Amino acid sequence: TRARSVMISVPVTTPDDLLFFAHHDTMYVTEGANDNTASVIMLIMLAHASAGLKLKKTLTFVATTGEEWGYLGTKHLAEVWKANGRLDRIRFVANFDSVTWGPGLLIMTKDEPLIHLIRAIETDLGLSGKRTVRDQDGLSREAQPFRDAGLRCMGAVVDSESEGDRKKRCWHRPDDRPDQVPPELVETNFLFFRELIRRLGTV
Repeated sequence: TRARSVMISVPVTTPDDLLFFAHHDTMYVTEGANDNTASVIMLIMLAHASAGLKLKKTLTFVATTGEEWGYLGTKHLAEVWKANGRLDRIRFVANFDSVTWGPGLLIMTKDEPLIHLIRAIETDLGLSGKRTVRDQDGLSREAQPFRDAGLRCMGAVVDSESEGDRKKRCWHRPDDRPDQVPPELVETNFLFFRELIRRLGTV
């Protein structure tokens, strides 16, 4: 059996790279709309919106495969990028996983500069919903293979806090259908991360 990750890069002349990824696979017993198709849709929206930006850092967007089966996609990328030197050029990693359970984002990171940037964007944009920051390794979960391969950079695992028992009813279950995805969360999360990309990419 073969599976593939899908990658888009928006290159610039400097070697620094900002990596954003979300797994496109799901469990065979579910449609996987929240886990994790909605996150991949947001990733594609961000890639499209970033194409016209004048940035100082390369942007790389990846829809990874095999997350549900031991992070096979990121394990492969970590191996390849370590071998060709690309891993050393990555300055930031964001791992989007189930960002639409609602009602707000859960951002896991230990990086103080990133936390300050998150709060500044919240203040400046005045977006609806809430963004909870948890003091947790931003290179964990599906980003762990990058850390294991030697990556040391700013990182965030981006999930969401569940609204009521919706996640319990839908997670890895047939109820995780498109009608269970709050579209306003996709839009709000997109606006937040579009601005984060702009600010990270211009410094």
